[in-house]
Amino acid sequence: MMEGWKLPAGWDFATLSEPKVRILSGFSCARKNVVSEGLLHLRPFNIGINGEIDLSNCLYIPEGFVNNPTDFWLESGDILFNNTNSVELVGKSAIVRTNLPCAFSNHLTRIRVIDRDYLEPQWILVFLRYLWQTGFFAAHCNRWIGQAGYAPSKLTELSLPRPPIAEQRRIVARLEALLDEVKALREQVQTMWRDVNRLMESALAEVFPAAGQPLPEGWEWKDMPEVCLINPKRPRIQRDDKNPTSFIPMQAVDDRTGTIIDLQIRPYGEVKRGYTYFEENDVLMAKITPSMENGKAAIARNLIDGIGFGTTEFHVFRPRSNILPEWIFYFIRRKVFRETAKMSFRGAVGQQRVPEEFLLTQKIPLPNPNDPERSLAEQRRIVAYLDGIQQTVREAQELIQSDLRAIEQLEQSILAAAFRGEL
Repeated sequence: MMEGWKLPAGWDFATLSEPKVRILSGFSCARKNVVSEGLLHLRPFNIGINGEIDLSNCLYIPEGFVNNPTDFWLESGDILFNNTNSVELVGKSAIVRTNLPCAFSNHLTRIRVIDRDYLEPQWILVFLRYLWQTGFFAAHCNRWIGQAGYAPSKLTELSLPRPPIAEQRRIVARLEALLDEVKALREQVQTMWRDVNRLMESALAEVFPAAGQPLPEGWEWKDMPEVCLINPKRPRIQRDDKNPTSFIPMQAVDDRTGTIIDLQIRPYGEVKRGYTYFEENDVLMAKITPSMENGKAAIARNLIDGIGFGTTEFHVFRPRSNILPEWIFYFIRRKVFRETAKMSFRGAVGQQRVPEEFLLTQKIPLPNPNDPERSLAEQRRIVAYLDGIQQTVREAQELIQSDLRAIEQLEQSILAAAFRGEL
């Protein structure tokens, strides 16, 4: 990638290969072998996107699980490279700041500099981070269903610009100072993001009283099945297998906006079996972690012939007469609802789901249920208010996203300048 660059005088290219650099892949250990105490076994989630090791979530394996475990211990200055993950995460790397008596997954590769008068470990780290942020590993990884990988052997073929060691250390120090400023900018913008998101939560809390709080005059608590059908049965459908049919995969639901951003069209014969059925104006909610906690929910609209199919990981809410779909949508989008739903999770770690039984027992406040016209009018008034807040939030989020993209581009520009000798 870098060979075409014109290097400053005194620079050359280096590779991550013996004898100057030593590369070692880790080993796999199934979750069934995880123990409460033992040898720390780092996984891809321990590689922070900030280039640091993240030990906030640790897994341990039996001390005797592997022969010669000390071969895998980490030393200060070692770099862990994430060789297997989702496409966008392949290549993220982190540096070890202190010696760690631990091992690591086969999805991680340890890069150890043997000759530190030849290469500074942090120089390698910033190079790998530059390649990752600019999409090099995403473009050059091998892909298969659900995962992607960049073979450890390919790491040894990478060419990185190598200034003299004193210059490496000077540039690294300069980079650290500049990137600290970038980090501070990013944290300010992320604080703005959290503040904006709290605006919507505040509006929802204002509209929907929490359990135990008094209701406005004329309002009543209703069991969820009284206001909607939950996962209604699919009717018999007479439809040609070739007919175009609306399809919504999980990734088509934007957890930030609560909208469907990629309504797909597939032949009916392809989707009629093995998928969740829904109809126009049904409310969809993710049942599986982490999509549910992230707030993936949307109203199904603009469906071909008023019907659609999607992932089996959706719960479906079909509003009864005189109930607006937005009333249900905003109720289940509340953070407190998702947190309560999480407490009902069933299933193995990583595949936990909200059971239907949880939804059947939930209560939802409803204005003036004994006066349908008045109830609908009040629902429309409140939904219009929430729609307005949501629009304000979306516009603010778009501005903040633009700021975050600018910060990412700034960081990439700084890194690129470092490898051209311009810092």
